[in-house]
Amino acid sequence: MTIITIKITSSTSQNCIKLDEEITASGINSRIVSKGILGQSFNSDIFSSDPDDLIITRTSTDDNFLKIYSSDAFSQLTQSSSSCQNLVRGTDYALGLTKTDKYFFESKVIDLIGQYSDYETLKSNLKIPKEIEFGYGLKLSNGTIIETNGEELSTNIYLREIPIKYVDSNGNILMGFLKIKIW
Repeated sequence: MTIITIKITSSTSQNCIKLDEEITASGINSRIVSKGILGQSFNSDIFSSDPDDLIITRTSTDDNFLKIYSSDAFSQLTQSSSSCQNLVRGTDYALGLTKTDKYFFESKVIDLIGQYSDYETLKSNLKIPKEIEFGYGLKLSNGTIIETNGEELSTNIYLREIPIKYVDSNGNILMGFLKIKIW
């Protein structure tokens, strides 16, 4: 996931910010979540007159700092014929920190759990030896556990919970546990 911070440098009464080519050149695409500095979510759209332009609508003109989270794990933005006029443009904001880091994504773990129904193919793809059976899951920050439901035929089960940072569908970076079972 790539995170970019942006500071609005001009005083404007416009809530809409048009992100120009400089932003997209840094690896940001149309799979983003945008937030204010305090974590409040902003609407994000693709400008219909130019599909390379991203539009973020902040909730208040007092929100002068933005964070943009970009990952292929997020949903694709939709095109919008924005009613915004006099958009805040590239000359009215400054790029701050750009950081790319690896995270577990809740959606990817859920997808992987869905693949568990084809257990033998998944086991082969993961190069797990025939004599070993396995299961896995994710314990979310709120205590919810999402995991596979494999048959545990042995009393010799090895269970490990590994603390991880994961990203939910809203771009929140949370703490949870990756659960791995081997028998």
